[in-house]
Amino acid sequence: MKKCQDTEELIVKIVRESHAYGVLETSKKYNISENTICIWRRKYGGMEPNQVSEMKSLA
Repeated sequence: MKKCQDTEELIVKIVRESHAYGVLETSKKYNISENTICIWRRKYGGMEPNQVSEMKSLA
């Protein structure tokens, strides 16, 4: 399985859509596994795109 190279803006958008429309619907729309979306929800839940990029730079 290849590693996803999504931008911070897209990750935040997907997380927000998953809260609004559900994980299953969002995973089908973006062709991303439900597990990946759940991980992103736990990790980036209430963040803005710039906060995600700051967090990634620290890791």
